[in-house]
Amino acid sequence: MVVFLRSSLLTGIIFFWALALQSAPQGSEGTFPDPLIPQRADPWVWKHSDGYYYFTATVPAYDRIELRRSQTVAGLADATAKVIWRKHERGPMSWHIWAPEMHYIDGKWYIYFAAGRAESIWDIRIYVLENESANPLEGQWTEKGQLKTLWESFSLDATTFEQNGKRYLVWAQKDPNIRGNTNLYIAEMDTPWSITGRQVMITQPDFPWERVGYWVNEGPSAIERNGKVFISYSASATDHNYCVGLLTADAEADLLNPASWQKSPIPVFKSSEVHQQYGPGHSCFTVAEDGKTDLLVYHARSYKEIQGAALDNPDRHTRVKVLRWGKDGTPDFGEPGESDPNIATAAADEESHYLFSYFKGNGEDGLHLAHSTDGIHWKALNQDRSFLQPMVDKDRLMRDPSIVRGPDGIFHMVWTTGWHDQGFGVAHSKDLIHWSEQKRVGVMDHEPGCRNTWAPEIFYDEVKKQYIVFWASTIDGRFPETAGMCENELNHRIYCTTTRDFETWTKARLFFDPGFPVIDSFMARDGDRWVLVTKDETRFPKAKKNLFMAVASQPEGPWTRMGEVFSPDWVEGPSLLKVKDRWLVYFDEYSRKHYKAMETKDFLTWNESSEAMTYPSGMRHGTAFAVTREVAEKLRRHDSRNATPAED
Repeated sequence: MVVFLRSSLLTGIIFFWALALQSAPQGSEGTFPDPLIPQRADPWVWKHSDGYYYFTATVPAYDRIELRRSQTVAGLADATAKVIWRKHERGPMSWHIWAPEMHYIDGKWYIYFAAGRAESIWDIRIYVLENESANPLEGQWTEKGQLKTLWESFSLDATTFEQNGKRYLVWAQKDPNIRGNTNLYIAEMDTPWSITGRQVMITQPDFPWERVGYWVNEGPSAIERNGKVFISYSASATDHNYCVGLLTADAEADLLNPASWQKSPIPVFKSSEVHQQYGPGHSCFTVAEDGKTDLLVYHARSYKEIQGAALDNPDRHTRVKVLRWGKDGTPDFGEPGESDPNIATAAADEESHYLFSYFKGNGEDGLHLAHSTDGIHWKALNQDRSFLQPMVDKDRLMRDPSIVRGPDGIFHMVWTTGWHDQGFGVAHSKDLIHWSEQKRVGVMDHEPGCRNTWAPEIFYDEVKKQYIVFWASTIDGRFPETAGMCENELNHRIYCTTTRDFETWTKARLFFDPGFPVIDSFMARDGDRWVLVTKDETRFPKAKKNLFMAVASQPEGPWTRMGEVFSPDWVEGPSLLKVKDRWLVYFDEYSRKHYKAMETKDFLTWNESSEAMTYPSGMRHGTAFAVTREVAEKLRRHDSRNATPAED
């Protein structure tokens, strides 16, 4: 429950606040200023795919909503706050502007917040704002109105999350038919501003620690880890008795069934006399810059005794700490104000997650995925069954699948649709399990002499904010000086196209011509440069069929060859992956029916991987890429659900 600031503040409150700021650590590597942001309660931090952290919280005047952003969590402390919306003079949304939180849903930004009416200040309801701009600090915020629930009663603190293809809303509300102040409810959403079906209570204040001053469960926030969905929430009055509880459900359970949720009998985060932080609560979760370390963002005061009513006090400050995980897979909140481990140290305990997209046979059965935590040992997912059957072009093949995750969080895949097609296939997915309609992109249809479009690769250009797809094609009559150097009169070069929306594509153009036939290029960013690994397809007069590197200052070239051939002959399908401080290049020794990995730190000196690569049987040309823990966990749960039962 957020607090209401009166126009006058006592001198003692200001004194205590000043002491808290003077004694706050300035932060160092792996730590954060404490407090991060003074006098901001109900904090919300969203890490977006554009590389920014976005912050909003309750402003003490309760009359507006602010946003700020930074490329680091610590940088939020000094980031400029921009007012993106102000309260009305009267009517709905004219009083008590509380607990905003922002989400990115289906390509748009949404802010959920609570507000009352100037005519009846405790008629608190949930409202929604929408913004279509890529940057939520720009563009227009549109009021979508009240988010309606079952009752017209005191309601606040809405949050939303997606699980197994469904989006849910969780919020706090007063049930007019039972004793108490607020309980937590969950319902499925049909739009970002409305719920559908039944709303279900998942917790009410049962324990004594939830009933101090007020019977309150509020401020929910969800995080999915280790096959579980965890919802933290706050309980009791907003003084030093305010604390955090925890709900847990299996990630595959029916989240609309109250029996799916287990409740901690004790608070998981409460006031600390040792560290002098009091009333911690209304927490949310984000991840550190390393992409691995989970962070807990919360508010707490720096003193216990409040002069006057708690609802008149503004001194709940935004703070942040590392959230650790126990061996049983449950979150360890620790104590507010305790010294956190260096984030690099905490991250060392976290596994990295990588996926390899590949095909088998001739690509008839479609997309396969393998998972690894070290880039060397790969295990097939989905019992090595296909995740997506090919449906485009007359051959209906899905060879050489290449996948990239865009800034919108969507995975985009392109692939070879057939041996003689003049286009490639494209499809999209949020989780690599559920896929969009497949489409064919006829990038070489305008070239009557084009004989094929092989091994398309897709990458995102962060500077131009566009996708680049490049592939190998032979066009009859082109490059006559190298005619006859390949089998079947093929004479490949690498071509490319770009798109921003996967609807409009630029005309195909030459991407890479080293002066001899080439196929199977793969690109990666290495600091301020882009590197390209490519197969020399020369067969005559002397076979090469090996890999070499080129470098450019921008992803569309021009490319300059770098170093010598580094692979054995008779290989194909290279893919690059950064694993810690080294690069791995994978390739298929197809004449030996064997996959191999080599490693480098500078793309000039190469060594065979110190460990023998293990991989699914029959794996062929694909792409290796890093994914978040959440993506990997969803795929592994999907794997478990589809496991073939053992025979008796």
